[in-house]
Amino acid sequence: MIVDSVSTSLKRNKQDQKEAFKQKTTLLQVLDDFSDRVVLPQNQTSLTLETSGTTLQVQEKMPDGLTFSKVRFSPVHASGIAYVPPINFTIPAEITELASKAGQDDRTRRNIAQQAKPVRVTFLLHKSNALYPQVEDEITEVLTARIRNFSIPNKSPAVTISFNAHANRHGSVKLKSNPLKENVTRTQCVSLDKEKFRWMPNTCRLVSQPDSPPKFHCHQLGHFAMIIKSVVLPSAHALHIATYIGCGLSMAGLLLTFIIYCSIESLRTKKPTMFLLNICICLLIVNILFLSTAGNTQNRIPCYVTTALLHYFLLATWFWMSANAYNLYNDLVKVISSSFEKIRVVSLVISYFVPLVIVVVNACVAIIYDDLPRYQYDDNLFVSSYQARHMCWLHLYSLNFGFLLPVGILAVFNFILFVIVFSSLTCKKQQVRSSAQKRTSTQDFILAITLILMMGMTWIFGFLMLIAEDVKYQEIMAWLFTIVNSLQGFLIFVVNCVRNQNVRSLWLNPILKACGCGRCIKTSSSTTSTSNRSGTGQTNTRGRRSETNSTAM
Repeated sequence: MIVDSVSTSLKRNKQDQKEAFKQKTTLLQVLDDFSDRVVLPQNQTSLTLETSGTTLQVQEKMPDGLTFSKVRFSPVHASGIAYVPPINFTIPAEITELASKAGQDDRTRRNIAQQAKPVRVTFLLHKSNALYPQVEDEITEVLTARIRNFSIPNKSPAVTISFNAHANRHGSVKLKSNPLKENVTRTQCVSLDKEKFRWMPNTCRLVSQPDSPPKFHCHQLGHFAMIIKSVVLPSAHALHIATYIGCGLSMAGLLLTFIIYCSIESLRTKKPTMFLLNICICLLIVNILFLSTAGNTQNRIPCYVTTALLHYFLLATWFWMSANAYNLYNDLVKVISSSFEKIRVVSLVISYFVPLVIVVVNACVAIIYDDLPRYQYDDNLFVSSYQARHMCWLHLYSLNFGFLLPVGILAVFNFILFVIVFSSLTCKKQQVRSSAQKRTSTQDFILAITLILMMGMTWIFGFLMLIAEDVKYQEIMAWLFTIVNSLQGFLIFVVNCVRNQNVRSLWLNPILKACGCGRCIKTSSSTTSTSNRSGTGQTNTRGRRSETNSTAM
C-alpha cells in the first residue's frame, strides 16, 4: 500500500523539515478523502483494508429501529486468528444519532427510522508513527477516528480508547533488586493538532485502574496516540511514611504551641499571638483531616465534604499567614500604631470569610454545573471535576482556579513583604548603637526561617512540583515539599517556643521547678537575663519591634 511505502521513505531519508511536514500532512489529507469517497460493496455496511503497517475500516451506520447502536473498532488479523486487538475504540450511540441529525430540520427529525441518513465512520490504525510528529518518549500505534462532515459538540458523551497491547503500562512497580525504588510508568493519551502538527496533551482522561490496560475518555475525534514514559524513582511508600511521620510531629508541635501561648497570660495578651494561634488551629485541623480521611475515597459524599474542609482550612491558613505578614510589615517597617481590636476584627473577617466564599463558589461551579449532569449512580469510571480519584482533594480546574490561583497571589504578596521585613531587620545595623547589639549570622538565619515558616514560603516547592515536566525533577520537589510542609507545625514550635529564650523560660522553668531541678532554672535564667541586658539599649528605640519579634522569633 502507498502509505507503507511513503512511511518507509520518510524513515530512511533525512529530508528538510518543511518538506517532510508537507508530505505528511498531504498524505493524511489524501487518506481522509479516500475514506470519505470509497464505495462500499453492495449490501455491506463496512469495508476493511489491511496491510502490514495499517488497518483501514469504514463503517456506515443506520438506526436499528428507532435508535442507533454503538460504533466499535477492534482490528483483527485478516486470517481471523483469535487474539487480543491492540486497540478498542467505542463511539456512543448518542454521538452517532447526533451525526445523523446534523443538518436536518425539526420536521425531518420526528421520524428517525424513516428520515435518518447513514453515518459514515472511519477508523485508520497506523502501527508506525512515521507520518506523525516525533517525540523523545515511547509512542504507541496511532489511531484516527472520524465521522464524515461532523464534529462532536460540547458536553457530548465521551468516546473510549483502550490500548490493550500495553497492559500494566501505567502506575508503579517496585524493583526486585532494590525495594526502596520503583519503576514509575506514566501514560498519556494525546491528540494531533493538524494546524501546528504537534501532539496536544491533556485532551483525554485516564479512567482505568493501574492493574488493567490504559483506557481513556475523550470528547473529540481525530488522531490519537499514547505516549509512555518510564523512570526509576524512590518508592512512593517511603514518601508516604515520611508524610505520616512529619504530620505526626507537626500536630504535636502545633498542639504544644497552642497550649503554651494560651496558658501563659503574658504571651496570650500580645497582638502577634492572635495570628500564631489561628495559624496553629488551621494547620492542626488540616493535618487531622489529611491523616484521618483524605485517603478514603470509597464514600463519595464524605469525600466531597473532606475535600471542601481541606480546601477551606488550607485557604484560611494562607490568609492568616498573609495577615501576619502584613502585621509584621506594619510593626517593624512602617511602625504604624492602630487599634488592636480593629486589627483583630478585620483579620478574623477576611481570614475566615473570604476562604469560605471561594470554597462555596468553587464547589458549586464544579459539582452543580459539571459533576451532577454527568453523574450516574452505577458509573464506576465517573471522574469528578471537583475531587481527585486517588484522594479527597481538588484537581483539574477546581484545583487551579479554586486553590492555586488565590494561594499564588497570597504567596507573591507574602514574598514581597518577606523581602521588605527581612531587609529592614538585617540591612540597617548601622542604626544600632553598640556592636554588642548587632545580630549574628545565626540570628539572621533563624529570623529568615521564622519569617519563611510564618509567611508560607515553603509552598514554593509545591508550585515548582506542579509546573515541572521532568519526572525526576518533579519527584525531588515532591520530597522537599512533603518534608518541609509536613514538619511545618513542629518547626513553628521549635522556633517560637524553644529557640525563643523569653518564651522558653516561661514554660520550661515551671516544669523544671516541678521536677526539682533548681540548678537548671538558675542556668536558664542567667542565660535569659544576659540576653535581655544585651538588648536594653535597643528597647528604647525599638519598643514596638520587641513585642512583635518575641513571637516571630
